[in-house]
Order: sequence, then structure tokens, then C-alpha cells
Amino acid sequence: MALVYSIDGVPITQNVAPSGIEITHRADGDQSFGGIPIEDPAGALTIVGHRLFTVEEDECSQPRLFTGFTMQRDMGRAAEEGLLAGADPRLIDLSVVDMNAALAFRQITGADGNRGVETWAARLDWILASDYLSEFIPNNQDWIVTNTTSMEAADYRDAYANAVLDDLVDRSGGAYTYYVFWDPGGSGGGGVRLFFDNDVETIGACDLSISNVESDVDGIDVFAPTTTSKLAREPDQTFSGVTVTYDRGTKKLYRHRPSTALAYVYRDTTISRPYTRGLATATAQAEKFLDKHEVETDRITCSIQVPAASVGLIQAGQSIQARFSHLGAPYAAAGGATMRIVSCSPKPTDDTGYWYDVALELVYRPAAGGGPCPCVEDSSGPSGLPEYANVSHNDQVWGGNYHKLIIPPVTIGAGCERDVDVVVTFTSAWTNPGNANGPNQICMAVAANQSDPPSHCDWALNVAGDLQAAGVSGTVSGTMTVFQVASLVPTLYYMSMAANAQGGATVTVDSVVIVEPDCEDDEIIDLGPTPGATTTHTVPPTVDDDKTLGYTVGGTWIDTASGKVYVLVDATDGAAVWVETTGGGTVYAPTTADYLVGTAQAGLSAEIVVGTTPGGELGGTWASPTVDATHSGSAHLALGATGSTAAAGDHTHATATGVAFLLADDHSTPFVFDDLLQNEAGDDFLYGDA
Repeated sequence: MALVYSIDGVPITQNVAPSGIEITHRADGDQSFGGIPIEDPAGALTIVGHRLFTVEEDECSQPRLFTGFTMQRDMGRAAEEGLLAGADPRLIDLSVVDMNAALAFRQITGADGNRGVETWAARLDWILASDYLSEFIPNNQDWIVTNTTSMEAADYRDAYANAVLDDLVDRSGGAYTYYVFWDPGGSGGGGVRLFFDNDVETIGACDLSISNVESDVDGIDVFAPTTTSKLAREPDQTFSGVTVTYDRGTKKLYRHRPSTALAYVYRDTTISRPYTRGLATATAQAEKFLDKHEVETDRITCSIQVPAASVGLIQAGQSIQARFSHLGAPYAAAGGATMRIVSCSPKPTDDTGYWYDVALELVYRPAAGGGPCPCVEDSSGPSGLPEYANVSHNDQVWGGNYHKLIIPPVTIGAGCERDVDVVVTFTSAWTNPGNANGPNQICMAVAANQSDPPSHCDWALNVAGDLQAAGVSGTVSGTMTVFQVASLVPTLYYMSMAANAQGGATVTVDSVVIVEPDCEDDEIIDLGPTPGATTTHTVPPTVDDDKTLGYTVGGTWIDTASGKVYVLVDATDGAAVWVETTGGGTVYAPTTADYLVGTAQAGLSAEIVVGTTPGGELGGTWASPTVDATHSGSAHLALGATGSTAAAGDHTHATATGVAFLLADDHSTPFVFDDLLQNEAGDDFLYGDA
């Protein structure tokens, strides 16, 4: 019997102290790290990082204990660690990581990473067969769930394979889990496989089991815990509300489940779904998340000691039967509870390697209640309900035949009120032979027992109105709701056809459904875009795309139909202002400047409205204004000569031949000049031609 350590399939010949190894494999997608102390006194061993590394116990029928990659190597001398190599050996402390690391090795760079709309299965097929994973994990789907859900378009470029897998998990509301493991069997003779399924599913049942009841333990199949077994009941993953941030962080949705809040406490969280594009998808993801997180999780840690021949039979991802008499239901019962192995860490108890201590992390989560209303878990009525034939009555409401209907037990879900509605759906064919003078009714009443039918109709439904003619017949279908307070036991009902005259009817009960009238459905709130987010649309924004829809100043709107880009500069309710910023487009001035505008504009805050056409003593249009013939408010000069041909108030004045004119500082006093004004040539400037 021996432990065998191999790099790229080649066993290393250097010595390793078995008691010094640390290896772990997990079944939740998290990477697990370990260490191997290798003695290399001659310095002959060269180890390269990120090479395939395995550990096997050749005594076991399933020898593989670890599959992963080499990581950091620390080299030095440590005499106290020497086993066979002499007094002062060289020691290589090799760090290793499990195969889950391969999910984040290669970045998605090709055009194939920009995915269109496709099914969940098609997207998983793509990533498994792609170069981003195929080097490390074969495209084998022995442990892949069947899912044909439609996936929205998503661009995964610059991300890693685990981002694609996370997106696939997100579409399940977190109900799925994935991890990479060594499958000793399966198709193709075993090998590295990807597990992707519901997080309560397993890769099979472990042949070993655990019990702290002495009479159960045989040391062959059933092993006793060797350390204190601790149960942690974890409420940290129980939530009644969730905000989903989606579409690469640009939009938000909130969903709240009242029943979980009543059972525990009103408690919210936020999850990110960057590759989700639509509101409907985000809503479904929120619901599935609340489905998973409406109950607490039990996590038990313990260790068992097994021989080398059995150590490989226990693996992370398997289910195992575990009985712990001190932990109560469901663990104390005979046979214990079926738990999922989330983590398994085998370690030799000493350097002989005959026995192993196996540290385990086990998870048990009660089945979720199945989502929002109805809160009654058993809402189906009795099967094979009989047909109530020839139910006839005389002139009294109750008489003749009575037929019993047994309502099944009612189980109320956690956090719900205990009052219930009993809803009966029926089909009735009836005939009135004559002398009808009142309404036909379907009646229902509560009776203590079959021998003591009620004398009145507790709940009635008119099905035909007043019947006045003989031979009238018909068929009617309907539902009747009877309210029953806090009854959790089978209840006897009578159902009958009643009329004020003789008649006959055949009543067929189609279903009996018990529902919770006071149960609240999930509250769903579309929180709209995140502050300042960039959102895509197929239409331009309007004044109604405002703060009430979650848009904030600075947000960007891209109209993919036209290729135009807009930025929100005013989020006022009903008066949002989106400014186009498309490259090469118009450059816009500030909205707070004083502008002359023809009509009022909601996007401006300091505009001066002057109308669409000139006013006052101006006419025409603003493009070509005119001045009225008579107007006021000007300091126009009076004429200096009565012989002028110009009208009073004109800006220019012509002179008649032979007439001189003077400049004056008022109407009567001329200027006094020492000389005449002259122009640059020295000629007289003011002169008369007479």
C-alpha cells in the first residue's frame, strides 16, 4: 500500500511524509488548496507550475484522492521534516489547487463569445466544447442537468468560462451548482468531469455511512465520528427579499416574499445578474432565488477514520447517510438523514498510511415550500370524485337524497394564516318537469355526520334563474367557495341540487381545491435603471422618460434603431430633457441661459418668450421684419428747410436746387463757426449751391 504522487501522469520518486499532506476536494465550485511536502536532498526534482497533479492510494479500489494543478513551490532545508533522506534534507513545499481552477484559466476572446439567443443547453454545449475549457475538461455531459430554457443574447468576451457557468446558474435562481471532479466510472472509462445540476443532486450514494450510535458501527461500512460533530443551522442565506441588478448593472428589480418574512424576518439582499437583459428574466431569477433562500441550511462538520482500502470510496459531491443521536430530527432517527458531502479532506493518520482521518462538511437543506401563494401545500382535492346522479328535491331546500363530499386534510405553509377557502368546481345537467316557480340552486352545507344532514343551505349558487315552463333543461358549470375557519382535519360536506319544485339533476364534482385566502403574493417592483446608467432602447426618449421611471440626470439613452445617443439633463416628472450627444451631431448650449424664444420650452429655465411673429410697431416675420409707417419712441431730427421733399421724421433729407441749409443745436439758434467745416481735401464741407 502506498500513496502515489504524479505530475503530468509521471510518478515522482522522491519521498513524501504521508502525515504531512493536505488535500481537499469540494463540491460547490470553490477552489480548494493543499500542500505536499516533498523531500529532494539531491536537488534533482524540477517542478513547473500549473501542471496536472494527482494523488492516489493504490490500496483502494477507487484510488484517486486528488486531481488538480501544481502551484507555488517553496524550497529550503528542514531537518525536522526528514524521513529517509538524511539528517539535513532539501524540502520542497508544493502548493496545489483542485481542478476548479481551470474554469478561470483562459479568457474568452473570440467572436464566439458574443452569443445570440439560444437554449440553456446550447450555451453549455458551446463553452464545454470551446478552446476555453476543452484542454482541461472534456465535453462529457454525464452529470449535466437537462434544461432547454431560452437564454438571452450575452457578450462574454473578456470574461472566463466560470462567468458563463455563473450565468447559467443565475438562470436557475441559484438552484444549480457546478464543480469539476474526478469520475472513476461513467462513460469513456472515467476522467475529469463537470457536474452541473440542482444543488441537492449528487454524483451517487457513498458506500460508507456515519453513526454515533454504537450498535450501528461496524468499522467496515458504518464509521463513528472521531471528532465532535457540530451542527450549524445557518440563517445567513435566508432572505425574504432580493434586488436583482441586471443588464450589466444598468437596471434593478426588487422582489419580496411575505411568507418568508413572517417565518423568519424581513431581510433583503442584492444579487448581480450582468448577462440578464430583460425584466421578465430578472423577475424569474428573483423568484427562483427566493425559492432557494426561504429555508435555513444545516451544516454538520465531523471526521471519521477509515482504512486505506476505503478512503477513496468517499468523495465530495456524493450523498451519505449520517446519524447523530444528539442533534435531533432528522438526524437522530434510525438510518439518519441523507446529507450531501460538500467537502472531503483525507489525510493519513501517521506516516505508515494504513488509516486515514477524513474531515467532512455535510449539508442538509429542507425542501423549499415551492414559492409564493397558495400557502396551502396540499391544494389538490380528492381524486376520483363520484358523480351525484338524480339528485331530486321537492318544494323544500333540503330533502330526498344527500351525498357526502370529504375534504382532504389541509396543511398550511410556513408564515401563512390558518383560515382556508374550499373551492368546489362542478358541472350540473338539470331538467324541470314543470310547475317551477323559483330558482334552481346548487347548495352546499356542513354536516356533523352523514346521518344528520343540515336543514338549510349554507352556501348557494343560482344556476338557472326563475323557471316558469315545464320541460326546461340545461347544463351549467361553476365554482362555489365556502369559507372554513382554521380547519386542519378532514371535514364532511353534503352537496345537493335544490329547487322549489320537483326536478332532477346530475351533478358532477370536477375538483375540490383548498386555497389560502389571506396569503400574500410576492411583491414585485421594477426599480428601473441605476443612477447614471446607460440603457439601450429601440426608440428615442420622450419627456415622460423621467425620474418616476428611475432615470437620473447623467443617464445615457442609446437608441439602437437610429444609432443616436442621448444624455438626461433634466429628470422632471413629465418634462424630462434628453439631449442628443451623437458624434457629429448638434452641440447644445446651457439650458439656464437667457434665450429669446418663439414659444415656451420646458427644457429651458430662463427663456424669454417673444412670440412666433414680431409685435408692437414691427410687422412681417422675424426672418424679414418691417417697421410701421407711424411709430413713437425715436429722437428723429426735424427738417431744416420747408422746401425739402422728405417727410417730417425721416432719417435722410434731400435739398432742393438752390436752397442752403444750416446745422442748428435747436429749432431756432444756429451754430456759430469761426470758419466753415471742411473735409480732408480742404474744401468747404458745409455749403449751399445757390
